[in-house]
Amino acid sequence: MIEITLLGFLKESIPAQNRDALVGLLHEYEKETNIYSIERTFVENTFNATIPSEFKEYWVLVFHNTEMIAFGYCYWQIKFENLNKGSIRIFVKKQFRRKKIGSKVLNFLLKEIDAQVTTQTIMAFEGTDGEEFLKQLDGNLVFTELTIASKLSDFTDEEVKQKVRKSVEEAHKKGFSSKFVDTGELLILSANQDFVKMIERNWNATPIEDQSSDEITMTSERLIESFNYRIKRGDQFLTVLAIHNESAKFAGYTMTRVNEYQPNVGFQHDTGVLEEYRGNNLGLTMKYKLLQHLKKNSKVEFWETGSAASNIYMQRINAILKHKPLKTKLVFEFKKSSLQEKVENH
Repeated sequence: MIEITLLGFLKESIPAQNRDALVGLLHEYEKETNIYSIERTFVENTFNATIPSEFKEYWVLVFHNTEMIAFGYCYWQIKFENLNKGSIRIFVKKQFRRKKIGSKVLNFLLKEIDAQVTTQTIMAFEGTDGEEFLKQLDGNLVFTELTIASKLSDFTDEEVKQKVRKSVEEAHKKGFSSKFVDTGELLILSANQDFVKMIERNWNATPIEDQSSDEITMTSERLIESFNYRIKRGDQFLTVLAIHNESAKFAGYTMTRVNEYQPNVGFQHDTGVLEEYRGNNLGLTMKYKLLQHLKKNSKVEFWETGSAASNIYMQRINAILKHKPLKTKLVFEFKKSSLQEKVENH
């Protein structure tokens, strides 16, 4: 056992003198879990952005002597749905693992978070020490996410041009058109109730496997705040909409984020087609159009996305778009009371 000190803070109250070391640990975590290089400025700006007001976030920092060697945090809803659920992340520097530091961090968090939070989810990557730790705590595996990416260099401009032309023509014959939307237009659209309802319906239709979750209620204010949070991190949104021509209604959308501090990676934010318009190949049509924009108008080299392991439809689309496996995220769910007992005896 090594001697450690644990200090807890709400995110906004983390002392200035600790932030540089914490960003360093966050950067170390990102480098360990990604195949491409991650810029420190990307990590720093992501961390420094003020979280949306619907969330509360509590952090614990771990020191050995004066060195910060680990962190953990929990965030949870304080305004809308799932008020009883919290999500925890823990990271320990490699040389300090398997010394029960993760258990101490987890125990600290469970004692400090709000009493309303009675269920916890904790994520680990498959094949890591984190997965083994959570299995030892008898976690209930409730969600598996496949994280994959394609290289834009694997597509020729002519190939993408032909795919876009063919898919757009087919969509047009079925009564649909598509439209590219930049970040500014996306914020304007977020005041449109039909657009907001489409986002809400898609989120509630997204496979959650065995996770416990309430229905999501979306408002313009909530959606705009979530987009502005990302924008303050340095993200720009690249969006393609599908529109049903006869009714002029939104049929679906796909969004990718590109960060000014990590311009070589496009992070897929969201994709959805409303139930009544499925079966028209709109998901692939929109993604091809977005791919064409990324190749022509960005520095993106890797296009990363993730989907539930049970989402066969998205897996088919992603296979066509030459996505290859990166890592698998495993989400374990715990009841707070039983988790505390397990941690204390671990």
